[in-house]
Amino acid sequence: MERKEFPIPLFKRLEDDPAWRNTLVVVTADHGEEFLDHGFVIHHTLSGLAEELIRIPLIVKLPTGTPSGVAVNELVRIVDIAPTILDYTGLGDEASHMDGTSLRSLIEGREAPARAAFYSTIDYGIVRTARWKYRLLKHPGSGGEPRERLFDIVADPLEEHDVAGDHPEILAELGERYEAFAQHLRTRAAPPGTAGTPSGG
Repeated sequence: MERKEFPIPLFKRLEDDPAWRNTLVVVTADHGEEFLDHGFVIHHTLSGLAEELIRIPLIVKLPTGTPSGVAVNELVRIVDIAPTILDYTGLGDEASHMDGTSLRSLIEGREAPARAAFYSTIDYGIVRTARWKYRLLKHPGSGGEPRERLFDIVADPLEEHDVAGDHPEILAELGERYEAFAQHLRTRAAPPGTAGTPSGG
């Protein structure tokens, strides 16, 4: 695991407070921005939720005595942040009903199961693993059928080459995982006492 230092001027004044030693701080964002990476500016949805829009910073300052300067290279998700905070504050059991999982094992250098990240909007469905990115265009326009695409993020970080035709088994697997995620969202959003009816993800 690579170790790096993250000097953050914002923290300098806080470090003078005695409470700093036992304070947990999380710095993140809700989305990224595009600067003509795919022909658009800011967070334009027409770029198909490319990596520059959904890959965000996550910096965690832990209480004194826990590992510091560690860069975690594994895929993590926004939904993992709250369970991580609860875990470090001794309330890990409160996260049992949450979709995310604590990042504590990764932060402290222990093995952790590989995880996938999911993203869903009216127009797009995304499944992201360490290597693959599945992209579902739900409404192509002019009555067209939903379109699935697959990108090898390791070999093609700019998502320039759709390899769905070369890896139909991966496309099918990630498509099924996205549909299971979409069904989970529909069920969770259903009023109490109802089964939750499909509504297009």
